[in-house]
Amino acid sequence: MRWSRTLNVVDCHCEGESGKVVVGGMGAVPGESMFDNRVHLQGEMDQIRKILLFQPRGAVWHNANIILPSNNLPPEGSAPLARLSFLSRKTNSRRLSPCPT
Repeated sequence: MRWSRTLNVVDCHCEGESGKVVVGGMGAVPGESMFDNRVHLQGEMDQIRKILLFQPRGAVWHNANIILPSNNLPPEGSAPLARLSFLSRKTNSRRLSPCPT
């Protein structure tokens, strides 16, 4: 069997919420802003949400956070305004929450 994609995922548990954090393997997500990334993931890459949250051991209360490079780049030579960002995915909704950090 050949894989077309490999995701690096960490399962976690925090305050009663179980979820997954995608720390690698997403590749480039097109967009100039987190909103653009969100729209692309929602419209063109929703299968990743389904794989993460509806796999044989998935459940309706699970969530997934996808860590992406920051789109908030500073002028050259300056410190980055944000080093990374993440999008939160849920099983019961196709909505995404962009969260720059």
